Amino acid sequence: MSRSQPHPSSRKPSAASSSLKDRFTRMPNFPKASSISTSAVSGYSKLATEKWHAYHSHGDITLRSEDGKLFGADSWRLAKSSTVFHDMLEIAGPGTSSSSKKSGKRVPDPPIDMEVSSFVLELFLNLINVSIPLIPAFLPFRQIRELAELCEKFNINSSVQDHISQALQLAGVLEPWDLLLYACTKQRVELARRALEFMGPHGFIKVYPDVCGPEEPPSLRSIPFWSRFCLLSPSWQQELLLKVFQEPEYAVPEDPASAFDGFAKMVFKPWDQVVKDFNPRKQTLIRRLNIGTLIFEGTSTQGVTLERFRSDMDGVADTVFSDMLQIPQPLGNASVSTSKKRKRVDEVSPIDMKVSPIVLEAFLNLVNVSIPIPPYHLAFNEVQHLHSLCETFDIQYNIRHRVNRLLESAGKQDPWDLLAYASSRGDVSLARKALAFMGPDGFVGAGPSISIMGTHTLTKPKPNESLRSKSFSYRLNLLPDSWRRELVSLVFETPSFTADHSMQTRSKHKTTRTSKNKRTLGASTIPQRPFKRMETGTILRSERKGWSGTFEVKINWNTVVEDFNPQTW
Repeated sequence: MSRSQPHPSSRKPSAASSSLKDRFTRMPNFPKASSISTSAVSGYSKLATEKWHAYHSHGDITLRSEDGKLFGADSWRLAKSSTVFHDMLEIAGPGTSSSSKKSGKRVPDPPIDMEVSSFVLELFLNLINVSIPLIPAFLPFRQIRELAELCEKFNINSSVQDHISQALQLAGVLEPWDLLLYACTKQRVELARRALEFMGPHGFIKVYPDVCGPEEPPSLRSIPFWSRFCLLSPSWQQELLLKVFQEPEYAVPEDPASAFDGFAKMVFKPWDQVVKDFNPRKQTLIRRLNIGTLIFEGTSTQGVTLERFRSDMDGVADTVFSDMLQIPQPLGNASVSTSKKRKRVDEVSPIDMKVSPIVLEAFLNLVNVSIPIPPYHLAFNEVQHLHSLCETFDIQYNIRHRVNRLLESAGKQDPWDLLAYASSRGDVSLARKALAFMGPDGFVGAGPSISIMGTHTLTKPKPNESLRSKSFSYRLNLLPDSWRRELVSLVFETPSFTADHSMQTRSKHKTTRTSKNKRTLGASTIPQRPFKRMETGTILRSERKGWSGTFEVKINWNTVVEDFNPQTW
């Protein structure tokens, strides 16, 4: 055989394609084909194909899952099912797909990363490749949620979306909290109502044992109640608190360990009504009080002559007024004309303090004397505006110290107002004092509708409404989200319900009667905040009103005050 003739082992077996063995011979620095065993070639072939899906391995488009497995797909099928793929791919028609070519060569385009697991990507291709899409039954909610988010990301057609929505509801029967959180993220109120209907008040509160594998994320029903509750958006949290629970009640225990011990009873509303009325999109948002600012809308400001005001404020070191008013000497001698009417040399407009006349008068009475005496006749909202006014203009320490004591004194009568004011300033220390003043009965209960307020000579006395007269949910919603979560998680921790299946519980009224058929459902042993309060409760079943129930929470208020720290959220 001449050297000009090619070696037999390097000849192509056919004009259409070349074998894998021939490709090895053409690689640089590779041994001759005669020295390669058949087992080595078959081993390389296995390595080259093990990353591909066993079934979805043909197509002109390559998709890759998050674990690295490759999937072949037809571009025309993707474009027909998804508007995103239709705009992204140039499609000539189903007959031009390279999967129909005899050569079987793949287009050397980089794979498209789908960022989902291999199983979810397999479900996705199975849905778009058929005319009647079907989803396997009894899939975990987590996988169906990933499939739904993938279809939403690529804007899959409505027929596939409808089947996924049905699968979500089917999986939500066993995992209603996961369904509720998904509905919250997508703002789908009807789907959220289905989730509430599936869980009932028992599933709303109870913590179930974790049955997931060690490598799988736990279901939401197996984590502490307030941990999963705080995953919802703030508006949904407020809507659930308003619609699920009635106003809490406070009861003093028979043998309290201290004056701050007691029971807080949270009573469920009829669950059928909860499901029907739940609608966070139409929720009437409670307008936050303008706490901690100088603006007091609806009142006129008191006119004060600038001469007296500037002369009083001048010379006070390290204050806002000392920086704002540059005066070498009091205006009483230098800036007043020699006429008997004592007219001003320069006409200037008064400084608008944006507070009520009562607050401004109290402010001037404090700064015009050497020994300031706090005005104890003021209502709490007037005291807090006075406190903000002194802080804004950086008044001397001895005045601010007396106003701080005045604020705490007023907060003893209106601790909820003091707590709301502390939350607007982010003052945790002041908030703990407010909690100590109110106690557990003041936290959940309502006080008198009118707060004590003294009369004033310049204005007609008007009753000043305190937050004590408002409902518990109203007061709670005035606080920031982190403060509200901290208080609720400290006071009302996850209870362990007791389900009563006796005939005596089939009543419209609450009962605590025991029976032989009572069985206790314990809480999960998942680590959470150490239990410093003990809880018990009873679920009731009413024949006419559907599910309802109640649980009691034993409160150690001293622990609540000590542990309160909303900065941890």
